[in-house]
Amino acid sequence: MRQYLREYSREKDAGLMFPSLITRLCTRAEVAICPTDRWLPADKPFHPLRVTGEGTVVKSKKRKVTSTATGSESAPQGPFGILNSELQSIKELVSQLPSVPSSSQPGPSYFSREDMQGYLDAKKRQEENMKKMTASVTKLEGAYATLAKAHADLQANFQKEKKKNKKKNKFMVKMWRGIKAIFKWGQPDAKIPVAAEDDSAEYSFLSQSASDGGDDDDDDDEETDDDGATSAAQH
Repeated sequence: MRQYLREYSREKDAGLMFPSLITRLCTRAEVAICPTDRWLPADKPFHPLRVTGEGTVVKSKKRKVTSTATGSESAPQGPFGILNSELQSIKELVSQLPSVPSSSQPGPSYFSREDMQGYLDAKKRQEENMKKMTASVTKLEGAYATLAKAHADLQANFQKEKKKNKKKNKFMVKMWRGIKAIFKWGQPDAKIPVAAEDDSAEYSFLSQSASDGGDDDDDDDEETDDDGATSAAQH
């Protein structure tokens, strides 16, 4: 850093534009700074620029920029402006601190070793509690996922059982209607009503049983007639 600054400080006519932080660091490190060196304004880049007076034209392959070392116009606050304001705030806070812990000057006092140790212990306990809470949340998330899966399985089984019971109830209702029809229309010459057309595909055995029953009755009548004719011939 010193060698870099000395190379730029050899010519007395040439000056450098430094931010306030670099200027203070150079002063603290006992690095010689030319009288023509000035602070870098807030809207200028961080790298040093060689200037030969109040202003100069910096030639570039892309564009030409006219830079002034000291400008009275208000420039937009760049990153160095924010840095300078923060440094100023820190300086004000540091200036309010007492030089000795036991000093009676007004301002914030230093932390004692016990207070600092207590703060560190509290911070450590807080981190441990945070780890425990994170582990608990992870376990709860796993339990929630398991419960959600079990709930989905139970809901699917419930829907299956509900559908099965619905079919069973529908079948029992139709069976009861058939039984009532048998007792109501169960005469020798009466026909038993069959199931409706829309239900014949699902419960086809009802219509089959009704038709089978009618055929059996006809067969029984034919057998009775044959027996009567035989007995009459024998007599």
